[in-house]
Amino acid sequence: MDIHYKLFRHQKELLSCKDDMVYLRAGRGSGKSFIASLIAVIALLKGQRVLIMAQDYRALTEVIMAECIQRLYEILQPEEFEVHKVSMKITYGATGVIYFSSYSNMDSVRGFSKIQLSILDEVCLAPPNLYEVLAYCQRNLDEPPRIIMCSTPRPANWVTSFIKDRNVRVISAKTSDNKLIKPEEIALMKKTCLSEEQWLREFEGVECEDNNSGVLFTDALLEPAPQNGTTVSIGVDCAGYGKDCNCIVVRKGNAVTKVIRKTIAPAKDLFAEIKHIVHEYGASNFSHIAIDQAYGQGLYELLMDSDYKHITYMIPFGGAPEDPAYLNKRAEMYVNTKRYIDEHGISGLDDQMKEELKATRYELSPHDKVQLIKKEDIRLILKRSPDSGDALALTFSMPDIPRGVISERKARQSSYMG
Repeated sequence: MDIHYKLFRHQKELLSCKDDMVYLRAGRGSGKSFIASLIAVIALLKGQRVLIMAQDYRALTEVIMAECIQRLYEILQPEEFEVHKVSMKITYGATGVIYFSSYSNMDSVRGFSKIQLSILDEVCLAPPNLYEVLAYCQRNLDEPPRIIMCSTPRPANWVTSFIKDRNVRVISAKTSDNKLIKPEEIALMKKTCLSEEQWLREFEGVECEDNNSGVLFTDALLEPAPQNGTTVSIGVDCAGYGKDCNCIVVRKGNAVTKVIRKTIAPAKDLFAEIKHIVHEYGASNFSHIAIDQAYGQGLYELLMDSDYKHITYMIPFGGAPEDPAYLNKRAEMYVNTKRYIDEHGISGLDDQMKEELKATRYELSPHDKVQLIKKEDIRLILKRSPDSGDALALTFSMPDIPRGVISERKARQSSYMG
């Protein structure tokens, strides 16, 4: 049976590799899943027993298993193989089988036997005991088993030392090695990276440590800059019944002009503060009043019953972001804050707000989305909640647009129509 595909350099190298263990260290979008699925299917057609592992059920079903099924449809007739979606396997002939299992269910791997080929997708997300667990299902074979590892490199990962200690063959690939991706698309990808080290790892496939791993805000970035900009926005982080503060931050352009912290404050008191601020700065200069959804319902309802309803927004920190590169709205707001300060600078930050911003770090989720470290971890660092940092980030929850002008115009039109 002839199988013909146009492959990239690193894909050809991996396909022809005969080593018992090999590691494809590659950037995102370089074709790791395609070549892994092709190698698995070729082994299946030879009647071999294959195990494919990935970080979770979603990655298995939506990516690697789907790729394997697609390869089989390209090579065979549908009746020649069988897909078992419940038991997560594909069978062919009398002996050929591909099992699919996740790193989150390592105990199930011990139940497999005589696995001749193991393909470990995004192996840097696997637990350090993976190799020992695989040994259980690779016993009693006539020939040495093969292990193919594929991953985008990650900092401070056990895979780095594992590869070095066992002298594993490494095949490297960049995102740009995939000639189907246009240069302008790669340029857009680079803009999503928050550090040069992140770019090198995720798109150049380079093993490197990040000297400021996860850092969003440095002392240098937060140095006072000349004030500019006239559009005003308010961020309100409302507290529950604990020790957290209710915090109101007013930002005019790149300048934090007012910070109000109140340990105990009912919604009507916060509403009075905001009403005074809008009167002070002029409603026509306002872009938005953004309120944290967690404890801000009372304040939100008061504002929606006022003249400021057209500039009032409820923001769920755990809600969906505008950009799918982020895990949630909280991560997107903080990165928007960083990018704005990168471009325009910032002024008016007090020491408490600087501490809170510097304590807020980012990391990548298992699905390679940017997320922030947990708020509980920030509390451990600061011995308090980052209330003013959250309130500042809320001012960047949407673009600065003079919505207040629109609001006033609508109010005049309503009055005229009445």
